[in-house]
Amino acid sequence: MEIEYKFPQQFVYSVPLKFLSLNTATNCMLTVTTNFTMHIPYEIKLGHIADFKVEYRFYSKAEGGRETIPFQGYRSDFWYEHVDNVTNSIFMIWPEFENEIGEVIIESEILNAGVARMWVINPQRRNYHKDKIKLGMTGYFMEASRKVAECKVIEILGLHDNPVT
Repeated sequence: MEIEYKFPQQFVYSVPLKFLSLNTATNCMLTVTTNFTMHIPYEIKLGHIADFKVEYRFYSKAEGGRETIPFQGYRSDFWYEHVDNVTNSIFMIWPEFENEIGEVIIESEILNAGVARMWVINPQRRNYHKDKIKLGMTGYFMEASRKVAECKVIEILGLHDNPVT
């Protein structure tokens, strides 16, 4: 199976993916037409939907936040309070920012506040998070031990069904 995803620019980027459906795995090749600077959506890279969505707001510099707004592909960590969490552990839950109409931002700058799709990058850690991340809970985008944005979980997507291996 081959899927082609076209962006406005003309560079072909191919990645092998494994699509999971009804307990069967199908190997396929994905061809993406883009240039080197555009973000390639994680749904294409990882072959499944996001784990959950958050509303976020980056802290201002005066609040201890970033000096500039990050770009799409930003790899902060998502942290949330839970009695089982070890302080300063790394979850590898990355944001992917949406525009005002719910599409993944590909080329333009991200917003200071908005909605982000969240991705548990290490599938083996999904089991740890799936019973802890709940609708309405507060979390943070972290850069090392510094909170740079506050988030609220607004939707659970594939957290319970996405691959765990």
